[in-house]
Amino acid sequence: MKTFDANDPNWTAFALGELAAAEAAEYEQVLASDEDAQAFVGEIRAMAALLETQLEAEPMPELTAEHRAAIESAPEKKSAKVIPFRWIVAGGSAFAAAAILMIAVGLPLMTHKADPAAKDPTMSAARPSEESQGEPEETPDWAQQASADEQPDDDGIVDQEAPAVPMAAAIEEQKPADANSNRLERRDGAVTTLLPKRAQKGAKGRDSSGRNTVDLRGMKRADGDDKNGRFGFRQDPWGVESPGKQQGLIGNAGKMGWSGEEAPAAGEDYAPIEENNWKVAQTEPLSTFSVDVDTASYANVRRMLMAGQRPPADAVRIEELINYFDYDYPQPTADDPFAVATEVAPSPWNAGRKLVRVGLQGKDIDRGQRPASNLVFLIDVSGSMSADSKLGLLKRGLGLLVENLGSKDRVAIVVYAGASGMVLPSTPGNRTGDIMGALERLQAGGSTNGGAGIELAYDVARRNFIRGGTNRVILCTDGDFNVGVTNRQGLVQLATQKAKSGVFLTVLGLGMGNYKDATLEQIANKANGAYFYLDNDREARKVLVDELSGTLVTIAKDVKIQVEFNPARVAQYRLVGYENRKLAHRDFNDDKKDAGEIGAGHTVTALYEIVPVGAVGAGVDPLRYQRPPNELTPEAGGAELLTLKLRYKRPDGDRSKLLVFRVEDNDKTLDEASDELKFAAAVAGFGMLLRRSPHAGDLDWGTVLEWADVGRRNRDPQLLRKEFVQLVRRAQALP
Repeated sequence: MKTFDANDPNWTAFALGELAAAEAAEYEQVLASDEDAQAFVGEIRAMAALLETQLEAEPMPELTAEHRAAIESAPEKKSAKVIPFRWIVAGGSAFAAAAILMIAVGLPLMTHKADPAAKDPTMSAARPSEESQGEPEETPDWAQQASADEQPDDDGIVDQEAPAVPMAAAIEEQKPADANSNRLERRDGAVTTLLPKRAQKGAKGRDSSGRNTVDLRGMKRADGDDKNGRFGFRQDPWGVESPGKQQGLIGNAGKMGWSGEEAPAAGEDYAPIEENNWKVAQTEPLSTFSVDVDTASYANVRRMLMAGQRPPADAVRIEELINYFDYDYPQPTADDPFAVATEVAPSPWNAGRKLVRVGLQGKDIDRGQRPASNLVFLIDVSGSMSADSKLGLLKRGLGLLVENLGSKDRVAIVVYAGASGMVLPSTPGNRTGDIMGALERLQAGGSTNGGAGIELAYDVARRNFIRGGTNRVILCTDGDFNVGVTNRQGLVQLATQKAKSGVFLTVLGLGMGNYKDATLEQIANKANGAYFYLDNDREARKVLVDELSGTLVTIAKDVKIQVEFNPARVAQYRLVGYENRKLAHRDFNDDKKDAGEIGAGHTVTALYEIVPVGAVGAGVDPLRYQRPPNELTPEAGGAELLTLKLRYKRPDGDRSKLLVFRVEDNDKTLDEASDELKFAAAVAGFGMLLRRSPHAGDLDWGTVLEWADVGRRNRDPQLLRKEFVQLVRRAQALP
């Protein structure tokens, strides 16, 4: 059996996604159980992310007339050997740091000479299905020569012999489409990108030069003007963004690491969170909020911790950390689409107080019984998406999803950059070659007009609507909208309007540096949506394969929770998390008010911390002239701690159904609490410590680790809880 060996270069190749699927599976098995391997792979991927971000941040000079003349008159030279990135990483941190410095200093001087596609791993080869392959296009002589000369030596390193007139011929062959666009366009109307030899390996449907020719003719613009039949991308001529478009990982400071301080990448945007405070049950007995199955915050926090960075407090949404994990709740037995489980136990961080857990378990649906799906992939292909951690990761993730679709499903692909267009009309899900080919041909470049893309995607979804089926737009982006409707309020209003169409939304966030979390979260909240963040291939598999039914199939919408506390037993209470999901109490019975959705098999967990009557209150002195309770009903004298009410609608319904549950305190001790409550409490505590919450009481990292370790012993099929323990240790090590 394969074991972990840090000197094995294939471990680095595995971390960078360069191994074939069969070979990668062997390394994945070792990774699942070896902590040293997990740490090694995490560090490699973090370094790769740093390098990608720094490369993206480098300004790219325009090709001036002087540059062109110099290129055309330059003698032929044999270029230096290209060193694979994994050799740099495997060589150690000192060599990697030197490589980063060399790239940062040398890139601005080299970029006007280099092949633009060679630096971008996302420019992968097109693989259209055999039915869709056309005749090969005529290839210029200089390109044929380049393809023939570019052969690997025995050591695997490519000696790239420069063609006779590479860039000059490319400039002659390719010219701007019009005065307002700098995208590359050939005279025959196709958009062309030159690929390095490694990217050509095994590719189909290209001309003999190895160029990845994406024919965008016939793809419609959002405004219906196809501009001579050509798709309206705006793209930098050299395949990268304009100077200054994207900041470095730490912004203008240009630092390559962190000191443990809260220094989010410049340009990342998180909505401010003011933690829920204590409420007095006698004067404010009601707590009302919308359920939330989003998990984006957990994966995003993981990305930062793996890079050695303490996440900013506003990036930590505690309910999304808790709900990242499944819990062992009973399946529903009645006609309702979910079951409810409650538990009360002492608080692990405040002596004398208690935790109340409210758990919802969505009904599981066998994959064979999953209803037909009408899916529209809405993909951001603007310049900010060019990194492999964005568009490259997304292609691989959506490819996994496509492999799990069938003939009853349908997929359309809409893309947007400066304009929007339909890359693939609604296509049966079993035509995998056509769908995968369309995904493979996507490349990034230009500005980001998200509003136009949303309009077109919902229009496509409505035209192919399946009654009784799943109708969903899957929006894939870093959220950096900068053309058209760009302000958050305008985009949220657009999402709210589209939610009335009967089409649901999934938001997949990607990337770093310019990531707009606040915008994406609010769009998902207002558009009958769920919000996830993809930080690696494993997370893409979790969201798009392992939890496929929950991601695609909504079993209940507008799910609201209202809790009434008994002031005879509860002096004060505090909802842990859900700050941006709170509702007015009157909204609970108003069926016009939007709330959250639950997918098939999803679990939803909420925690309340309470101060029992007679215990020391939170920040409130005892009253001198009165003692609660006062003027209470007879029911208050019973054993009930609280009344839990829920409302939900069927996915295609307009009227809600009410469910009511009474919760009593059975006086459990800490040791008697269930493992599931202990784990949920550990995740909540992890979030509070990351946020430096004033409500954390006596909590410390040791307590979080203790409860997390107990909570993972009996339920961790995907080793996600084990990974959580490792993240806690990483967070504990930060200053």
